[in-house]
Amino acid sequence: MQNEWQTKQQDMLFVKEVISHFGGSDHLIGIFEIGFNEDGEPQQVRLSEWLNILTQHFQRRYGDEKAEYIIRKVISESVISGNTLH
Repeated sequence: MQNEWQTKQQDMLFVKEVISHFGGSDHLIGIFEIGFNEDGEPQQVRLSEWLNILTQHFQRRYGDEKAEYIIRKVISESVISGNTLH
């Protein structure tokens, strides 16, 4: 089981590049965004753009099933490593 995530180093490098583009490690970046209607009322909750980019990248690279696993791993790793996700 230890070798389940053999691409961890390159996956995390890509995650860091994407996160730095969307605010860097010094700023909080959210997992979700709230869309508002023209009256300023919350309308929908959606995944943040940076997470959509990661999901699409990993789906192309690994396929849907493995991409889901990798996304969970990179988010967990980011939180454990002290990155500022919320």
